[in-house]
Amino acid sequence: MPRRVTVPLDGSRFAEFAIPYARAFAGAEGRLDLVSVVEAPSAVGFPGYEEVAGRMLEEYYEALRTRLAAADVEADEVVLSGSAARKILDHVEAEGSDLVVLATHGRGPFSRVWLGSVADGVLRHASLPVLLVRPHETEQSDLAAAPMPARIVVPLDGSELAERTIPALERFGLAAGATLLLVRAVGFPHSVASPYLPHTIVENRQLVEEERSRAEAYLERVAADLAARGLKTETAVVLAEFVAHGILDHARETQADFIAMASHGRGGLERLLLGSVADKVVRGSDVPVLVVPARSKDP
Repeated sequence: MPRRVTVPLDGSRFAEFAIPYARAFAGAEGRLDLVSVVEAPSAVGFPGYEEVAGRMLEEYYEALRTRLAAADVEADEVVLSGSAARKILDHVEAEGSDLVVLATHGRGPFSRVWLGSVADGVLRHASLPVLLVRPHETEQSDLAAAPMPARIVVPLDGSELAERTIPALERFGLAAGATLLLVRAVGFPHSVASPYLPHTIVENRQLVEEERSRAEAYLERVAADLAARGLKTETAVVLAEFVAHGILDHARETQADFIAMASHGRGGLERLLLGSVADKVVRGSDVPVLVVPARSKDP
C-alpha cells in the first residue's frame, strides 16, 4: 500500500534535510506532502505580516520546485494558516499520513534548546510515527538522496508497546535491509540504604545481575522470533545510571545510523522506556530518531 509522508517546511534550507528521508520512507509509490504554515503575527508583528509571509513562502516554493525537479522528486505543496503544530497535526489526520519527518535543531547533549516549538508540539501530540532528523552544521542537503539506515538501534523494555517499533520499521521497508540492534538498558538500583555499606553493595550487585539475566533472555526470545521472520538482529544489555545515556552510548559505540523507539513504558527497577527517556534520546542523538507514540495506530 502506498505510503504518505508529511514534511513540515519553514522556508529554510535546513528544514529541507527532512526531504530525502521522507522520500526514502515513502517508497517509489508513496506520496510527499510539503506543508508550511503561516502563523498569526506575535506581539512584535506588523500590519500585513501574514500577507508578506505568504508571499515569501510562494517565492520559496517557486525556487524549491526547480530544485525538486532537478532531483526527480515529486511532492504536493500545502500552505496553511494558524498555529503551526496544530495545523500540521490536523493535516496529517485529515489526509491519513503515515509519517511526519522533521529536521531539528540542537545545541548540546542534554541542556540544548531543542526541536523548536513546532517540532516539539508535533512530537508530543502526534498519533502517528515522527522521524526527527538532526543535520550537522557542515552538511549540504542532497534532495536526490534516499538514505536507508543499515544499523538501527531498537531500545526494548519488555513491553508490547516498545516492540511495536519493529512492525513500524517493517511498514516503512526498513527492517528487511538493516541490522536491528536490539538493546535493553538496565538502570542502576537506588537503594534506600547507604551505597557504601557492604551488604548494600552486594544486594545491588545481585539485583543488577538478576535483571541483566532476565534482559538477556528476553532479547534472545525477541531475536529468535525476528530471525524466524527473516530479519537480522544483534542483541545487547547495557548497564547505565540513566537509561537514555545507555541507549545513546550504545548507538555511538555500535556506529548505528538510526534509532527507533516507542515513547512510553512502565517504571520500576526495570526502568522501562518512559516518555522522558524518549525525550532525552531525541535531544541527545546525533542520528535520526523514529518515535512511535503510544497512541499511534497499529502499524
